[in-house]
Amino acid sequence: MILKEKSQVKDAQASFFKKEVTKDFCDYLFSLYYRYQDEKEYEDFDDYIKAMKKNYPNVKTMTKRPFGVVWSEEIRVEGIKGYYWSLRTYVTSSGGINARCKPMKG
Repeated sequence: MILKEKSQVKDAQASFFKKEVTKDFCDYLFSLYYRYQDEKEYEDFDDYIKAMKKNYPNVKTMTKRPFGVVWSEEIRVEGIKGYYWSLRTYVTSSGGINARCKPMKG
């Protein structure tokens, strides 16, 4: 997603998360999270990534710490080179879901 102005990032972030981070997605993320807590010594984390991508194609990858996903969508602003916002959703240490837009270089 390429925006005209940096001031549009917050609205674009909110719109993306509203579309992608649904109740079904959160339920699925939690089910994988709890399974991983029980089975992490025995199961390959790549299997979790494959399962998530199969059910949610807009997921780029998953992370173990924090347990969550990095979405394939990135927010860029015209005229700002080498800087973008990465969209992430993860399980918090208190057992909730956090969705954020993290500034990145690249």
